[in-house]
Amino acid sequence: MRTKIKPIINNNVVSVADLCEGQNSAVNLSAQVSNAYTNPAYQWQERSNGIWKDIAGQDKIQTTINFANAQLGSYQYRILIAEQQNINSPSCRVASSDFTINVVAYPNPKASFSGTLCVGSDIQLQVNGNPSDTFKWTGPNAFSSNLQNPSINKVSANVNGLYTVEVKNAAGCAKTTQINIQVLPQVNAKINIASSDVCAGSSIQLSASGGTSYRWLPVEGLSDPNIANPIATPLQNTNYTVTVSNGNCAATASVQLNVLKLALADAGEDKKLLFGQSVALNGKATGDNVTYSWSPTTFLDDPTKLHPIASPPKDITYTLTVKSGCNVAVDEVFVKVYPKIEILILLHQMEMELTINGTFRLPKHLPILN
Repeated sequence: MRTKIKPIINNNVVSVADLCEGQNSAVNLSAQVSNAYTNPAYQWQERSNGIWKDIAGQDKIQTTINFANAQLGSYQYRILIAEQQNINSPSCRVASSDFTINVVAYPNPKASFSGTLCVGSDIQLQVNGNPSDTFKWTGPNAFSSNLQNPSINKVSANVNGLYTVEVKNAAGCAKTTQINIQVLPQVNAKINIASSDVCAGSSIQLSASGGTSYRWLPVEGLSDPNIANPIATPLQNTNYTVTVSNGNCAATASVQLNVLKLALADAGEDKKLLFGQSVALNGKATGDNVTYSWSPTTFLDDPTKLHPIASPPKDITYTLTVKSGCNVAVDEVFVKVYPKIEILILLHQMEMELTINGTFRLPKHLPILN
């Protein structure tokens, strides 16, 4: 009957066992023999460089292999069985299958996270490993997970602290590592004003708060887009947005600046009229949010209109004043008034010249009236 030998390692019927690198361990090897010999003898061997060699003194059915600071590698052993008188005869003894002791490296875990450590955001814990590894996370507030890369949703300040993960390989070798999670406060971006009017060519200081760094856009018209309180001199209506950050977390706020056009006054061209007549002044006012008036108000039908009717009895200069929240502009118009007596005298002279000479000549001093 064929002899059957079952390998036993540390009291388990197995032919392969694992140790962890650097481990100190005594490994017990033995065998179950199905066809007992009358007077059996035993010899343990170790494979070295592909050659089986007897282990001196190990001639029992059980032996102990001592590993001190076990080095990486695969170690093979076997037991030879024969009748006592035949144990040294290769042709008369039976060899077991190999007993294999694998010395396996410990995992080298490195923990990290993805996402931003900001209140209200989601983060994912991460650790490297192999598909056959097992994982065990623990952390603040009784946090635990057996996932390799567990997620924590909508984080708050109470998740702060050390997170520990144990990574164990198929050989049972385990190592732990930690990562410190510190959730930053939510950024509350603020600007001192929500909107403002700015006179053309003027400046206004903006002031943002809520973080440690600031970035304004657009940069046109700003003294420095990378500070909390830049001076803004916009050339046109502009909506400025600031991104406020405290390192990892950011938020935005915006301010609308409306550029007001400066007030301009145009009183129109000078006027001429005969005594007793009237003339319309052709004023023009431009700018944002302007008011206007004429002075003096005398002999005007309405000094608050741009085109008032003027009926002065003598020469006069009218001033148009245009006001806005930004400036005051003025312009003048001169109104020349010709008396009627001059016209009568001129007509009389014309009549005399026509009678004497029979021809009509326009006197050089005749005024030209509008």
